[in-house]
Amino acid sequence: MKRLYLRGMVDTQHHVSEMGRIGVCEDGIRIMSPKFRQMSFLVRKLDPKGANILKQEMLSAGGEAAISYHALSDLSRPTDALLIASEKQYDIIIDKLKQQPFGLKELALELEQAIGNLTQPRVTSIDLGERTLIMGVLNVTPDSFSDGGRFASTEAAVLHANRMAKDGADIIDVGGESTRPGAEPIELEEELERVIPVIEALAGEPGIPISIDSRKPEVVERAVEAGATMVNLIGGLRDDKMAKVLAKANVPTVLMHMQG
Repeated sequence: MKRLYLRGMVDTQHHVSEMGRIGVCEDGIRIMSPKFRQMSFLVRKLDPKGANILKQEMLSAGGEAAISYHALSDLSRPTDALLIASEKQYDIIIDKLKQQPFGLKELALELEQAIGNLTQPRVTSIDLGERTLIMGVLNVTPDSFSDGGRFASTEAAVLHANRMAKDGADIIDVGGESTRPGAEPIELEEELERVIPVIEALAGEPGIPISIDSRKPEVVERAVEAGATMVNLIGGLRDDKMAKVLAKANVPTVLMHMQG
């Protein structure tokens, strides 16, 4: 189960523009930009012993970690942690966490992947009109009507997505809730646990636009943060909260028709 949730990243474009105006050389801009790029992550259910180590490592690198006050006195109760640091500081922190116990080594790898997904160039536009584009449907559900849940695990889903891309798929559409007739709705956290790890993994694959198929605004928001660059709304745009999420995300969106 993934414990890491992206909360936001400061846009450094204005910093880059200002450095260019000042006359900083390209190498200088490249070196200094990670120091301006602030990122925050929410980590769920940390071992309190690990949480205390994590806070100390964050502070020593110049970052910050907010943890429950219970973590200092009650080592039996897990705690969430909100991490805030620059990209450069995370580089230092991750190297130190890789040497630590209590699940911190695994957390370091998750942070490393998430930061890589955030900072690499993404495919954010799709050329329409020149030819018919092919969407590869990736159902990460145990009750899919089309593939019987064969790709419900993250590993199987990523392998299948790469196969579809090699076979010519232009877009990979990730869905975590079955919409077959008679399917039961699932809880928000369950859908997030199904789709976010897959999107994070696929976001590291260059040149593959990733679409999120969901009816929940919270899933769409988290999916875009994780690396999705397109939204597929099976129920159309009926939800005001979804409209606000899409306006903020500013990614291509498909509005599908649904009877009734």
